[in-house]
Amino acid sequence: MTSTIECLEFNCWFNYKQLKKIEKECLYSPLFYSSINNTTWRLQVDRLHPTVLGIYLTLIDGAPCTLCSYKLSMITNTKPSLLIFINKCTQQRIFPSNGFSWGFENFCTRRELKDERHLICDPKTKLINVRCTISIEILTPNNITDDHHLATDLFHTRSLELWIEFLKRNNDLPELTNRVNREIENNLK
Repeated sequence: MTSTIECLEFNCWFNYKQLKKIEKECLYSPLFYSSINNTTWRLQVDRLHPTVLGIYLTLIDGAPCTLCSYKLSMITNTKPSLLIFINKCTQQRIFPSNGFSWGFENFCTRRELKDERHLICDPKTKLINVRCTISIEILTPNNITDDHHLATDLFHTRSLELWIEFLKRNNDLPELTNRVNREIENNLK
């Protein structure tokens, strides 16, 4: 099994007036598609808490996926632009299914958002730029045994040895692989 790390970065714009409102509904960014590992991401802002904003990274499509680290921050409108409210997670985070989120419940306080408005809010558009930087672990199988290592990592009801035995006894490899994939998919739902 070969593991490589790929870094992605994308920016999302949110309306300042919408961010400062206390609402039950989250604010959602547009979707960001990564062709590196065929995943689709979105940021969502939790505005329900009266004193803090939460920002979360959500995997929309491409599960399962493992991040080595991720960072969420806002970008100032100064020249040169700077990062502010930097929130970073350096622990590995697994997104086992589509729609799964990791993030920061206390990304920044509402007071900080108001105090730094002149730095983060574009004077013309009244938009705030939020940057997301993620490091994705991409596992590439080197041989068929590695493929089944991945399957048994996700599907613990059978051992690797048992999967290999199934392969040795079954001439119809695609059919077995499809059955394994269906069982894994059912377990992740």
